[in-house]
Amino acid sequence: MNEPDRIALLLATPDFERRFELLPNSRPAISCGRRSRGRAPCSGESQGEPEKYAGERWMLAGALIIESLRVGVVLDDLGVVVRRLSRAASAHVTPEQPAVWTLLEFDSDTADPDQLAERLSRALDSPGWYANLDSDGQVYVVFPGRVFRYSRADDARHEEALAYARSVGVPKEQCDWR
Repeated sequence: MNEPDRIALLLATPDFERRFELLPNSRPAISCGRRSRGRAPCSGESQGEPEKYAGERWMLAGALIIESLRVGVVLDDLGVVVRRLSRAASAHVTPEQPAVWTLLEFDSDTADPDQLAERLSRALDSPGWYANLDSDGQVYVVFPGRVFRYSRADDARHEEALAYARSVGVPKEQCDWR
Protein backbone atom coordinates (compact mmCIF):
# COMPACT_ATOMS: atom_id res chain seq x y z
CA MET A 1 0.00 0.00 0.00
CA ASN A 2 1.38 3.37 -1.00
CA GLU A 3 1.73 6.14 1.56
CA PRO A 4 -0.39 9.20 0.62
CA ASP A 5 1.41 12.21 -0.78
CA ARG A 6 2.54 14.57 1.94
CA ILE A 7 3.02 18.28 1.71
CA ALA A 8 5.47 19.69 4.22
CA LEU A 9 5.71 23.36 5.12
CA LEU A 10 8.43 24.69 7.38
CA LEU A 11 8.04 28.16 8.90
CA ALA A 12 10.96 29.53 10.84
CA THR A 13 11.93 32.79 12.53
CA PRO A 14 14.53 33.45 15.21
CA ASP A 15 11.84 32.85 17.85
CA PHE A 16 10.17 29.69 16.66
CA GLU A 17 10.07 26.93 14.12
CA ARG A 18 7.00 25.06 12.95
CA ARG A 19 6.72 22.13 10.60
CA PHE A 20 3.32 21.38 9.11
CA GLU A 21 2.64 18.08 7.39
CA LEU A 22 -0.47 18.03 5.30
CA LEU A 23 -2.07 14.82 4.13
CA PRO A 24 -4.86 14.81 1.57
CA ASN A 25 -8.22 15.35 3.30
CA SER A 26 -6.72 15.80 6.76
CA ARG A 27 -5.95 18.47 9.33
CA PRO A 28 -2.35 19.67 9.59
CA ALA A 29 0.03 17.82 11.88
CA ILE A 30 2.23 20.37 13.62
CA SER A 31 5.57 19.62 15.15
CA CYS A 32 8.13 21.49 17.28
CA GLY A 33 8.49 25.17 18.07
CA ARG A 34 6.98 27.60 20.54
CA ARG A 35 3.65 26.70 22.09
CA SER A 36 0.60 28.13 20.42
CA ARG A 37 -3.05 28.19 21.37
CA GLY A 38 -4.87 24.91 20.90
CA ARG A 39 -1.84 22.76 20.12
CA ALA A 40 -0.71 19.67 21.95
CA PRO A 41 2.89 19.68 23.16
CA CYS A 42 5.55 18.74 20.60
CA SER A 43 7.93 15.86 21.12
CA GLY A 44 10.12 16.71 24.08
CA GLU A 45 7.81 19.43 25.46
CA SER A 46 6.34 19.06 28.88
CA GLN A 47 2.69 18.15 29.15
CA GLY A 48 2.06 21.02 31.58
CA GLU A 49 1.23 24.51 30.34
CA PRO A 50 4.33 26.69 30.82
CA GLU A 51 3.47 29.73 32.91
CA LYS A 52 4.67 32.06 30.13
CA TYR A 53 1.98 30.73 27.77
CA ALA A 54 -0.81 30.05 30.24
CA GLY A 55 -3.91 31.84 29.03
CA GLU A 56 -2.09 33.25 26.00
CA ARG A 57 -4.39 35.26 23.75
CA TRP A 58 -3.67 36.31 20.21
CA MET A 59 -3.96 40.03 19.60
CA LEU A 60 -4.26 39.77 15.81
CA ALA A 61 -6.02 37.38 13.44
CA GLY A 62 -6.26 37.61 9.68
CA ALA A 63 -6.67 35.90 6.36
CA LEU A 64 -4.87 36.26 3.06
CA ILE A 65 -5.68 34.65 -0.26
CA ILE A 66 -2.30 33.70 -1.69
CA GLU A 67 -3.46 34.30 -5.27
CA SER A 68 -4.13 37.95 -4.32
CA LEU A 69 -0.41 38.71 -4.08
CA ARG A 70 1.31 40.49 -6.96
CA VAL A 71 3.71 38.30 -8.93
CA GLY A 72 7.22 38.65 -7.52
CA VAL A 73 6.15 39.86 -4.07
CA VAL A 74 8.00 38.39 -1.11
CA LEU A 75 6.53 38.84 2.36
CA ASP A 76 8.96 37.76 5.06
CA ASP A 77 9.41 38.35 8.77
CA LEU A 78 5.72 39.17 9.21
CA GLY A 79 5.62 37.95 12.80
CA VAL A 80 2.57 35.76 12.20
CA VAL A 81 1.79 32.12 12.91
CA VAL A 82 -0.07 30.14 10.28
CA ARG A 83 -3.28 28.85 11.84
CA ARG A 84 -4.73 27.20 8.77
CA LEU A 85 -3.79 26.71 5.13
CA SER A 86 -6.53 25.52 2.79
CA ARG A 87 -7.56 25.40 -0.88
CA ALA A 88 -11.12 25.85 -2.03
CA ALA A 89 -13.16 26.71 -5.07
CA SER A 90 -14.89 30.08 -4.89
CA ALA A 91 -18.40 30.43 -6.26
CA HIS A 92 -18.10 34.22 -6.68
CA VAL A 93 -15.00 35.12 -8.68
CA THR A 94 -14.33 37.98 -11.05
CA PRO A 95 -12.96 37.32 -14.54
CA GLU A 96 -9.49 38.28 -13.25
CA GLN A 97 -9.57 35.84 -10.32
CA PRO A 98 -8.81 32.11 -10.46
CA ALA A 99 -11.62 29.70 -9.56
CA VAL A 100 -9.55 27.96 -6.83
CA TRP A 101 -7.97 29.92 -3.98
CA THR A 102 -5.34 29.16 -1.35
CA LEU A 103 -6.39 30.70 1.96
CA LEU A 104 -3.77 31.43 4.61
CA GLU A 105 -5.30 32.15 8.03
CA PHE A 106 -2.92 33.51 10.64
CA ASP A 107 -2.60 34.79 14.20
CA SER A 108 -0.01 36.91 15.94
CA ASP A 109 0.75 38.15 19.38
CA THR A 110 3.75 40.19 18.20
CA ALA A 111 2.97 41.74 14.78
CA ASP A 112 1.98 45.39 14.67
CA PRO A 113 -1.38 45.37 12.86
CA ASP A 114 -0.87 48.83 11.32
CA GLN A 115 2.52 47.84 9.87
CA LEU A 116 1.23 44.47 8.68
CA ALA A 117 -1.76 46.10 6.97
CA GLU A 118 0.54 48.60 5.26
CA ARG A 119 2.87 45.85 4.03
CA LEU A 120 -0.07 43.85 2.69
CA SER A 121 -1.45 46.94 0.91
CA ARG A 122 1.85 47.16 -1.03
CA ALA A 123 1.79 43.42 -1.83
CA LEU A 124 -1.78 42.91 -3.05
CA ASP A 125 -2.65 42.74 -6.72
CA SER A 126 -5.59 44.46 -8.34
CA PRO A 127 -8.35 44.57 -9.35
CA GLY A 128 -10.71 43.04 -6.85
CA TRP A 129 -8.40 41.73 -4.11
CA TYR A 130 -8.26 42.54 -0.41
CA ALA A 131 -7.13 41.04 2.91
CA ASN A 132 -8.66 41.48 6.32
CA LEU A 133 -7.29 41.58 9.85
CA ASP A 134 -8.89 41.86 13.28
CA SER A 135 -6.98 43.22 16.24
CA ASP A 136 -8.28 44.22 19.66
CA GLY A 137 -11.70 45.33 18.41
CA GLN A 138 -10.28 47.00 15.30
CA VAL A 139 -11.10 45.83 11.79
CA TYR A 140 -8.53 46.26 9.03
CA VAL A 141 -9.66 45.87 5.43
CA VAL A 142 -6.60 46.05 3.21
CA PHE A 143 -6.74 46.85 -0.50
CA PRO A 144 -3.87 47.51 -2.91
CA GLY A 145 -2.62 50.94 -1.83
CA ARG A 146 -5.37 51.58 0.72
CA VAL A 147 -6.16 50.45 4.28
CA PHE A 148 -9.43 50.93 6.15
CA ARG A 149 -9.12 50.69 9.93
CA TYR A 150 -12.15 51.09 12.14
CA SER A 151 -13.81 49.92 15.33
CA ARG A 152 -16.07 46.91 14.88
CA ALA A 153 -18.97 49.13 16.08
CA ASP A 154 -18.31 51.87 13.47
CA ASP A 155 -21.08 51.23 10.94
CA ALA A 156 -20.29 54.33 8.87
CA ARG A 157 -16.64 53.34 8.32
CA HIS A 158 -17.72 49.74 7.59
CA GLU A 159 -20.08 51.03 4.89
CA GLU A 160 -17.28 53.21 3.49
CA ALA A 161 -15.00 50.16 3.21
CA LEU A 162 -17.80 48.19 1.54
CA ALA A 163 -18.42 50.99 -0.98
CA TYR A 164 -14.72 51.20 -1.76
CA ALA A 165 -14.51 47.41 -2.20
CA ARG A 166 -17.36 47.48 -4.70
CA SER A 167 -15.72 50.43 -6.55
CA VAL A 168 -12.52 48.42 -7.09
CA GLY A 169 -14.30 45.31 -8.34
CA VAL A 170 -14.76 43.15 -5.25
CA PRO A 171 -18.01 41.18 -5.70
CA LYS A 172 -20.63 41.82 -3.01
CA GLU A 173 -20.50 38.12 -2.00
CA GLN A 174 -16.79 38.48 -1.14
CA CYS A 175 -17.36 41.44 1.18
CA ASP A 176 -17.87 39.23 4.22
CA TRP A 177 -15.73 40.95 6.83
CA ARG A 178 -17.22 42.65 9.88
